[in-house]
Formats: sequence, C-alpha cells, structure tokens
Amino acid sequence: TAQTFPKDITPPGLTGNVQDIAVNPNDDNEVMAVVSNYNAVSIWFTTNAKSTTPTWSNAEGNLTLPSIRSCAIVVKKDASNNPVTEYYVGTSVGLYATEGIKQTLAAGGTITWSREGAGVLNYAVVTSLDYRPEDNTLLIGTHGNGMYFAAIGSPNFTPNVNYTFNLFFY
Repeated sequence: TAQTFPKDITPPGLTGNVQDIAVNPNDDNEVMAVVSNYNAVSIWFTTNAKSTTPTWSNAEGNLTLPSIRSCAIVVKKDASNNPVTEYYVGTSVGLYATEGIKQTLAAGGTITWSREGAGVLNYAVVTSLDYRPEDNTLLIGTHGNGMYFAAIGSPNFTPNVNYTFNLFFY
C-alpha cells in the first residue's frame, strides 16, 4: 500500500506562528495562510500549494499594520452570475476583504483590502472565520463582541474533486 507523509510547504522567510489557513473550496491549490506577528509578512498566498515547492507571495498589500488573526476564501457569483473569489482576513482592528488576489499578484499589482461590517463589527478583534461554501455563509468570531454570520451572495461551490462511482445493476 502507498504511504503518504506530511510535506513542509512553509513559505520561505515566514517568521512567527501560522494562525489560520484557508483553502479555496473550488481549487485546493489556492491557499492563504496568515501569521499573527508584528513587523513580519502576515498574509501569504499561493496558487500551487500541492507542488513539491509551492510559490508563496506576500498578499498584505495595504494591510501591514494590524495583527492578522484569521482568514477565509469565499467563492460566489456576482449580480451577472459570473464567478468571483473573495478573500477575508480577521484582524486586531476588524474584518477586511479583497477580490482577485491571484490576478492582482500575477499582474504585479498591490492588494487593496477594505474594511467590512464597520457598523456592526466596529473595530472588534476578529479571532476566527469559518465559511460554508454550499450556501455562502461566513461565520465571524470576535474577542469580546460576540459572534456573527453573513450570507454573502449566490454560492458557486464547484470543488475540483473527481469522484468515481462503481454502479452495479442487478
């Protein structure tokens, strides 16, 4: 039988502790990892996570000051029914989101993160995020400000997992 062993895919130069990891539910090669550490790269991103040596990029963009605590990758459809990938990070000063990290990094651009839920979450420390792709529900856990959920658009859950079924007819 074949044996599998864990493979270290830590981004070169990562300092601190990995606080959270998010995997694109439609593409398991796309991974975002966050490090809760000051004066270090806190948001890492790759599109080839299953490679022997994944290529990681700094995805902090304009979000270099707060401590990053959690992350989620969300797949949905926009108003025109086109697929969209959104990225969320929970920080020491609230929830932030951006779109198209893969395309922005490929074009040599800078990631722009925008604050989300300002009227409800305010500047609460967002300690955890959990995402259910089947119905596009994002769960947001805060430190001292409760727990919230948001339905964030039309789902676009089409995982890249191949299933083989053996059908028997009698």
